[in-house]
Amino acid sequence: MRNLLLCFMVIGSLTTCRDKTTDLAPVATPSQRITSQSIQYVRILDQEPSLDTVQIDGVVQALSSKDSLRFQYDAEDRLVSYNRTQYTATAMGPFTNGTQKSLFSYNNGRFQELEGGTGSRFEFSLDNAQRRVLNRTKRRGSYIDVDTLRQYSSEGMLTTVEKQGNRQVFTIENGNVVRIEQFSTRTGTLEMVTEFTYDTGHRAPAAPFTFLGETNRNALLTMKTLDYSYATGVRSTTYTYRNEYDSQERMTRQIEYHQDSWYNQGKPYFWTATDYYYQ
Repeated sequence: MRNLLLCFMVIGSLTTCRDKTTDLAPVATPSQRITSQSIQYVRILDQEPSLDTVQIDGVVQALSSKDSLRFQYDAEDRLVSYNRTQYTATAMGPFTNGTQKSLFSYNNGRFQELEGGTGSRFEFSLDNAQRRVLNRTKRRGSYIDVDTLRQYSSEGMLTTVEKQGNRQVFTIENGNVVRIEQFSTRTGTLEMVTEFTYDTGHRAPAAPFTFLGETNRNALLTMKTLDYSYATGVRSTTYTYRNEYDSQERMTRQIEYHQDSWYNQGKPYFWTATDYYYQ
């Protein structure tokens, strides 16, 4: 647009406008796809061991554990490897099982997964775009981890999925999931409702697990769950988020707070700090 206005403003030949255009280098849009991520979890009880500390709102918070994640993508921007290292505080000091690496491939409509940690191999069907799985049900001995009947929007966002004993339906508005309804697959009754609000002035990091669908377009501000499964009545939990950004307006840290209707007198308390890193 700036080049077009320049051509209207400058009195000269068409050649002059072409030459001016070639002098301006295109500005690349910063990638929102993260290459690594660190999730830091607060220590709940004072008597528990501390792994590390983080300063939140001017208060030093003790951490119980941390996840360090790394992601790699192919030329089509699909996840092909995922490294996860977990650190946990113990009375003897920090503990880790080492790095667990998962590998993913996409061939002829099939998605193959080599699961880090267990070394198990799985294969699932891909959608027509050859990007997202239509199911991800895993059998683990006598237990079956159900994840099937996955459907996606035109933007590649998950709209419905069936889990172990329940079915989830997602409502999407302007590229963001604003509501999730969870129904019992046995009775059809509504079990849980989750509602979300967003900061439409900021983008969210793109989903690293591309085969499970794209994430929300904008940065998350609040998430509230209403759980109807308790005999004592509806139990609600509110999650609020404070986000930090770099000079390119990419999210660099997301701080999560919990506010429960049955704990801590309903006051929000720090829960996790997630740091994002880009190419």
